[in-house]
Amino acid sequence: MNGKSMKVDALTMSSSKMVRDRGQQLMTLLMVVVVLWLVGCQGPGKSSDSSRLGKGGVEYGHVFRVNEVQDLRSIHPLNITEVAAFRIASQVYEGLVKFDQSSLEVLPALAESWDVNDDATEWTFHLRKDVQFHNDPCFPDGKGRKLVAEDVAWCIAQLCRATPDNQMFWLVDERLKGAREFYEASQSGDPDPRTLEGVEVLDDYTIRFKLNYPFSGFLQLLGHNGFYVYPKEAQEHYGQELNSHAVGTGPFILKVYKTNELVVMERNPGYWRKDEHGNQLPYLDAVQVSFVKDKKSELLKFKNGELDMVFTLPIEMYADVMSGLSNASRQKQASFAPQVKPSLSVEYYAFQHTSEVFSDVRVRKAFNYAIDRDALVNYALQGEGEPGTGGVVPPAFENYPFKSLRGFGFDPQKAQELLAEAGYPNGEGFPSLTLQLASGGQNYEMVAQVVQRMLKENLNIDIELQVMSTPQLLDNAESGSAQFWRDGWVADYPDPENFLCLFLSNGGGSSNEKAYLNSVRYENPVYDSLYASAVRETDHKHRYEMYLMLDQILMNDAVVMPLYYEEFTRLIPDYVRNFPQNSIEYRDFSAVWISSADPSEEG
Repeated sequence: MNGKSMKVDALTMSSSKMVRDRGQQLMTLLMVVVVLWLVGCQGPGKSSDSSRLGKGGVEYGHVFRVNEVQDLRSIHPLNITEVAAFRIASQVYEGLVKFDQSSLEVLPALAESWDVNDDATEWTFHLRKDVQFHNDPCFPDGKGRKLVAEDVAWCIAQLCRATPDNQMFWLVDERLKGAREFYEASQSGDPDPRTLEGVEVLDDYTIRFKLNYPFSGFLQLLGHNGFYVYPKEAQEHYGQELNSHAVGTGPFILKVYKTNELVVMERNPGYWRKDEHGNQLPYLDAVQVSFVKDKKSELLKFKNGELDMVFTLPIEMYADVMSGLSNASRQKQASFAPQVKPSLSVEYYAFQHTSEVFSDVRVRKAFNYAIDRDALVNYALQGEGEPGTGGVVPPAFENYPFKSLRGFGFDPQKAQELLAEAGYPNGEGFPSLTLQLASGGQNYEMVAQVVQRMLKENLNIDIELQVMSTPQLLDNAESGSAQFWRDGWVADYPDPENFLCLFLSNGGGSSNEKAYLNSVRYENPVYDSLYASAVRETDHKHRYEMYLMLDQILMNDAVVMPLYYEEFTRLIPDYVRNFPQNSIEYRDFSAVWISSADPSEEG
C-alpha cells in the first residue's frame, strides 16, 4: 500500500522524477521475491486423475481453474454487460458463428455454412443437424432435444422484445427488418415471433435474415452474446432465474453457480464438435471460476498452483515481475510464459450530460485537458497500456487512421481558462462531485486517486471517490443517477463501429429511463446521421475514414474522458495448451488441454 501511494504522489509533481526512498526499495525487494516464487513454481497441481490421451497427442481430463475479480450481474445472453459474465457464458452458449481464439476470424458454429445475396441484405444460414441442448429439468425427462431453426427464430424474437432484462436490442434496431416494429408492438402486447419480418424459417435447419441495408460487420455482429441460442423451454421454466442458470449447446454445462463466489462448468459429453484428428471436444473435464477480488492474492494462488492462469498483474508489481520473467525465460528457468497483446479496449471516465455541470462542454473539455495521460500510464500503470490521447476507438485496430485524430493532450492552462469561461475561475463555486467506480483488483482505485489529485492540482476541484460493486455502478450509470463515473469498453466484436455505437442518441427519452449503451445521454443528430451513412458504406477504407470523422466529433464535444488503451497481459503455465491470446480476451476452452508430461522430457 505504501508503494502504491508513493507512485500516486510522484505523479502530482509535474516536473519531478520518481524518488526512490527506503520504502520503494523495500517494495522492489518484494517484487524480486514474488518473481523468484513464480519462477520456482513447478506446475500447479492438476485437478483430475482421469486423464487419458487422444489422437494427435492431446490429453483429456483435468479442471482448468481461473479467477475473476469483477462481480457478475447476469449470465443471461440478453443481460450480459460485464466481460467476466461474457467469458463464462461463452463456454455454455453458442451462436450461429464464433470467433477464432487467435485471429478473431469469424468461424462457423451452430451454422455450418451461409449464403448472402448480391446486395448483402439477405443472409441464409444452414444449421448443423447434430446439435443438442444440454440436459436440463426444463425438458421432459430432463433430456435435451435437438436444436432447430425455430429455436434461432424464437431467440431473435426475444432479442427484439421490450423486456426489462433485454439490454441487447441495439444489436438489431434499424438493422433487421421489422425489428423496431416488433419491439414497439411488444411494449403493449405479446406479438407472435412469426410476425418478425426480418426472420424467415425455411425448414428445420435453414433460416434467413433480412436486413434494412447492407452491413459490412453483420457476421461479426452475430458472434455477440446477444445472438446466443437457448431453448424456449428454459425461459418458460426458469424465467428470471436464467440470470444465474444456463441451458445452451456449448462445450460446457453449468453445474455450480454461487453468485460472485464460485462457478463450475463441466464437460458436455454430447458436444457436437470434433478436432482435426476426430477427437471429441472438449478435452477438459471442467472449468472452475473463483472470485478473489485482490490481485496480489490471485497471483499468490497462481504461484501456489491453485490457478491455471492470471489475467492482468498487480500494477505495482508489473514491471518487476515481467522483467524477472523475461530473464528467467532466457535462462530456461520459468515454468510458464507471459502473453502480452494490445487490446481492443478503452478506459474512460464518463460525464452525465443531463447534469447541470457536465451539460457544459467547456467543463468537459477542462477536465480532459487537466489530465496528464502520459504520466498516468508511464508511472501509475508502469507502462502497461497506451495514453488515451486519441478518441474512443483504440489504436489496435489494423488500418484505422488513429494518428489523424486530434484528442486531448495535457494543457493545464487551457483547462483553467475553459473552467473560468464556464463560470468557475480557479474552481470557485464548483459543485461537490463524486467519482463512482467499481471495486475489485483492476487498478481502478489507484487510477482514480491519480485523476483526483490531477483535478485538484490543475483545476482546484475536489473530487470524492465512491467505490461500489460492479452491478451497482452499472445500475447507477444506466439509470442516470451517476454524474461522473469510471467506465470502459472492450470490443464485443472486432470492428470500430462497436465503440462508436455507444454514443448514438437515445431517441430523446426521459433522463430517468435506463440507458445501457449511451449512459452519458449524448444527443447529436449530426453524429447519428453520419453513423447511419458509415455503417452502410461497403468500401473498407472509406468506411474507416467515416469512423474517424465520428470519433473526432466525439472528441470535439468531449463526450467522455479517455484515459488509456489497455494492454492485456496473461501468465500461462507451460502445461496449458491450445490457449492463444487475442485483443478482446475472448476465451474458448473447447480445445484447451492440460499436459501431465514433464516439460523437460518433451521434445
